[in-house]
Amino acid sequence: MPELRVYALSEGRLLTAESILKRHRERFEGALQALHEGLSKPRCMKLETVQRKVGRLVEQHRKVSAQYSVEVVAGEQGKAAAVRCSRKQQHGAADEAAGAYLLRTSHVEWDAERVLRTYWDLTEVEATFRSLKSELGLRPIWHQLDRRVSTHLFVAVLAYHAVHLLRTRLKARGLHLSWQSIRDRLENWVRVTTTVQAADGKPLCSRQDVRPGAEAFEIARAAGLVPRVHRRRIRNAD
Repeated sequence: MPELRVYALSEGRLLTAESILKRHRERFEGALQALHEGLSKPRCMKLETVQRKVGRLVEQHRKVSAQYSVEVVAGEQGKAAAVRCSRKQQHGAADEAAGAYLLRTSHVEWDAERVLRTYWDLTEVEATFRSLKSELGLRPIWHQLDRRVSTHLFVAVLAYHAVHLLRTRLKARGLHLSWQSIRDRLENWVRVTTTVQAADGKPLCSRQDVRPGAEAFEIARAAGLVPRVHRRRIRNAD
């Protein structure tokens, strides 16, 4: 089957990947250097002990340890004399392609821009569904009857449409946020329920909204809502 391949390079992804890899490499090299410097102290460690320590470091930093050749140099009387590491040359090219990804599609008539936009839309849909399934308790699916499975999926799709409507309204106001970003900005806007016992022994319940922060207020107004602080007291007559 013919297919179209698009090689994309994201500057944002490249910077993020470089920063992450650099941090992991610095930690790994720093740990090896500290182990090497410790060998110059009195009662330096035996060769087998240093090799085990190096093995643990390689396991702990497995994201980058495969990029290095590590050697433990033997000294006199079965002691370790040095720990040396060098970075393998073939991983330089891998770092340059850290922010790149290859997209494949059977729609050979599409141009590169349409392929990229479809991929980005698909990524957003998948991320939103993953979040909604956890929030609504829709994962995993325990149903066995077809009608119940269909209802389960319908609720998930309905929830996604609500999220899509919200994001569409925000985009119209210049707020291009993912569902996770929206949730992060709204997480402090909550309703607090306090229950105390009154003098007559009956419980008294008070519910009050926390005042929305600037970001939450902006999102609410962009979505067409008017943020109001809700307060209510409920006395249980039972």
